[in-house]
Amino acid sequence: MMPLYNTPPKFRPVVKDRKMIKLAIDMRQKRRKFEPGFKAQVALAAIREKMTTAEIAQKFSVSPNHVAQWKKEFLKNSSKAFGADKKDSMEDKLESLYSKIGKLEVERDFLKKNLWKTGL
Repeated sequence: MMPLYNTPPKFRPVVKDRKMIKLAIDMRQKRRKFEPGFKAQVALAAIREKMTTAEIAQKFSVSPNHVAQWKKEFLKNSSKAFGADKKDSMEDKLESLYSKIGKLEVERDFLKKNLWKTGL
């Protein structure tokens, strides 16, 4: 007789009770999501270096890997706080103004055409 599964016995799915499976699915932990302000607070604590990464992680109840990652991201993006992305915002403003000009030109042409037809 051929085995039903090619996997080792400890990895075979065992279905004894459907209620237990549903209970196990319902008991899964949801992934935690952190607010940007909280991340910044943890990153600043790590930058100050008054405590070790492990102590900071324990204090804020997060992983030491999170602390290191958030510190790295904070340092990488800190230049944006001092106007490094002003060019991007100016380009966005310019693009919105050009689109507004285009809309106004279309509206003007429409009104000019219809006023001429009505004879006003």
